[in-house]
Amino acid sequence: MKLFEVIGTFYLNELRFEHSDFSFHSNKGGFFLTIFVSKDDNRCSIINQDAQLNHYKTTFDNMPLPAIVLKPDSPNFTVVEINEALYTILKNPSREIAGKPFFSIFPGNPDNPDDEHAIAVNRSLHKLLETGKADQMGIIEVDEESTEGTPLTRYYDLTNIPLFDDRGRIENILHTVRDVTNEVQQEREIAKKEKRFRALVENGSDVLLILSTDGKPIYASPTIKNVLGYTPEEALNFEITNVCHPDDIETIASELEIAINNPGVPIKVTPARMRHKDGNWRWLEGTITNMLDDPAVGGIVDNFRDVTETIETRQKLERIYELAKIGTWELNIEEQSLHWSRFVRELHEVPSGYKPDLENAINFYKEGENRDKISQAVEKTIADGSPFDLELEIITFQGSHRWIRTTGQAEFTNNRCTRIYGSTQDISQRMEAREALVESLKEKETLLSEIHHRVKNNLAIVSSLMELQAMSTDDEKVSTHLLEGTLRIKSMAGIHEQLYQSSNFSRIKMADSLDSLIRNILNAFYTDFRVDFRYKTDDVELNLIQAVPCSLLVNEVVTNALKHAYKGVDTPKLEVELKELSDRVYLTIIDNGSGLPEDFNPESAGSMGMQLIRVLTEQLKGEFSYRSAEPGAIFELQFRKMPITGIDLSL
Repeated sequence: MKLFEVIGTFYLNELRFEHSDFSFHSNKGGFFLTIFVSKDDNRCSIINQDAQLNHYKTTFDNMPLPAIVLKPDSPNFTVVEINEALYTILKNPSREIAGKPFFSIFPGNPDNPDDEHAIAVNRSLHKLLETGKADQMGIIEVDEESTEGTPLTRYYDLTNIPLFDDRGRIENILHTVRDVTNEVQQEREIAKKEKRFRALVENGSDVLLILSTDGKPIYASPTIKNVLGYTPEEALNFEITNVCHPDDIETIASELEIAINNPGVPIKVTPARMRHKDGNWRWLEGTITNMLDDPAVGGIVDNFRDVTETIETRQKLERIYELAKIGTWELNIEEQSLHWSRFVRELHEVPSGYKPDLENAINFYKEGENRDKISQAVEKTIADGSPFDLELEIITFQGSHRWIRTTGQAEFTNNRCTRIYGSTQDISQRMEAREALVESLKEKETLLSEIHHRVKNNLAIVSSLMELQAMSTDDEKVSTHLLEGTLRIKSMAGIHEQLYQSSNFSRIKMADSLDSLIRNILNAFYTDFRVDFRYKTDDVELNLIQAVPCSLLVNEVVTNALKHAYKGVDTPKLEVELKELSDRVYLTIIDNGSGLPEDFNPESAGSMGMQLIRVLTEQLKGEFSYRSAEPGAIFELQFRKMPITGIDLSL
């Protein structure tokens, strides 16, 4: 009995076979062959024992690599053996394959000049017969159909390997079929991505530099020529002190250090200036990422773009704003970064290099109501886009108190707030002037209140003297005239009384004023009847110029009704209505008395009361009518309401 030993396992692509005793094992990179050697004669020979043959067949059938053994009988290349892995990719499910010509099993006809795949396989088999060497055909593309019947393209790596007998003749051919569809698709996808990335790097508007830890470039993308005028080769000789603006070097070095200490984290850098090849400075901004630990990169990736036009436009606007003491700010929600213009920084009195953020910016607002208002405004703007416009007090970095007006509005992307931007204006001088004005108005309030109080008191003294005189005379006619004069004086005194009791010297609330006036008139007349007084009015407000003549008019009409209208009337009634429509005021006074005389003409009536009514109506630049009704009389007055101006100390 011969003894065998395994002399080695070899990669098929590098092995010339001298014997057919073999077993196959799958490997991602290819497949391997194990050679068995006879110890008796130290030669590779065919092992005919059934056990060894069974071992061979089991090993071949269980190989994960699809394979078929063929006879070298060109042109048939008859099938000797086929393993289970190859059955799975054949369209012909029949197991009766052994003994059939190879090209009757696999689709294709090498005699058809249009069948490139079959011709290539046939050529490889004949090449093997001629050279006695294995032939790796490479990858072929095959159009198939999926189980659902849809078109499908697959890729196979085909290899033909000669198997020799003990006399060195080709006894069989091992044909292997490896499905490399996934690998091909992955390689093509990678190649597509690499092509896209290269196109972006070489043709985009951004520049890509890879820097060493000292900031020296070790790679520069071709786009640097478009942005800074240098070739990639020239860029590799950059020194940070030569190409970066002196005022920006400290910031650049600081941010480079931050990137070194935070591997893999993109760092958004502060816009900085680099010298163009033509000598001009260009503003650049972008991100830097520490990829020193990535063997494919081995450096710090600096990706930047030219923002010179944007920066210079912003600077021009800031200079204009500064003339108006207005600064700008911008909050990037996604990056949680806050930019302050130079004026805003100066307004807050922060030191050079100070980096504001949302939290410390809000903390500049005076604690309490001011800070609460700005916090709520920012939150609402982020939530629903509501703009804000607030006047608030801040405490600067140096401890100074200042008043500012701050405005803000949101920018949304895909229904999400990504940015808030706005302006900040120093209104300290205006607020100081406002406070001084309020103090001045308070002084005037005291003065005017005292004036109105004294006028009211003086009028009260005069009316009291006239009332005493009316009571002391026996002449009824004189007494009536004095009493009427007293009521006129009291109507004016009532206006001044309301003014000195109010904090507003420009508005007279006519509803309260007329109600008080009419009730005083009703109480002043000593009549033997009681008048049913009904009063209906809108919230009409008049200035002093119109309030006095309007009150005197009411005094004359009501007095006239009490004197002449109600003789013989069982239930005297008096209705007064005051309303405002658009910019006009309408006054209506109705009594249920005996009515006007038949020959009454309000334009020519010579009584003092009617003369006063005509004069007062002219002062109001209005129109009046006096007419009889059933029963009684109706007085109507209308005039255009004047704008209310003056001092309002209710602020």
